Amino acid sequence: MRKKVVLICDRDRATVRSLSAEFQLAGLNVETAFDLESAVALMDQRLPDLLCVDLELSSPEGLSVFQMLSTDQLAARIPGIALVRRMDESLVERTAGMCVYP
Repeated sequence: MRKKVVLICDRDRATVRSLSAEFQLAGLNVETAFDLESAVALMDQRLPDLLCVDLELSSPEGLSVFQMLSTDQLAARIPGIALVRRMDESLVERTAGMCVYP
């Protein structure tokens, strides 16, 4: 049985190390990227089973990477965790209908 893969994309290397350790302890394989361009290149090679992205890496809209993935039939099924520094109600509203959890 193939291990599930999580892709973590955040410019903060300490956050990436911490999340990587937690996911590895849970038995997942971890791939990391420190910018969206690298994350997209990794996803072109193989889609992860879970995507964790720092929304500050994305466009001013913040959710553009998840919106882009939602247009692809296979990628739209990948659950996403939006890494945010500050949570607000508008973010919850904007993620409604997407498989993204802030």
